[in-house]
Amino acid sequence: VAIAKGTEGLLHISEIEWRRLDKVPYAEGDEVEVKFMGYDDRKKMKLSRKVLLPRPPRPEQKPREERPQNNEGQKPEQQG
Repeated sequence: VAIAKGTEGLLHISEIEWRRLDKVPYAEGDEVEVKFMGYDDRKKMKLSRKVLLPRPPRPEQKPREERPQNNEGQKPEQQG
């Protein structure tokens, strides 16, 4: 991503949207609003678009099965 003349940053595909993308939906010359996240090891700016988007709600998780109250279902201790 070109920020200004002579300044480039990295907008990784995982930082475009909250959902997984198979391909980058942008072409060279597209303008995209991003947030500066810091610098990588090569001193390139790390950028993110997804942090500017609302985070989708998490899917409901099913309750875990209750664990046995006693030793039911546990492996017997090995005697050496």
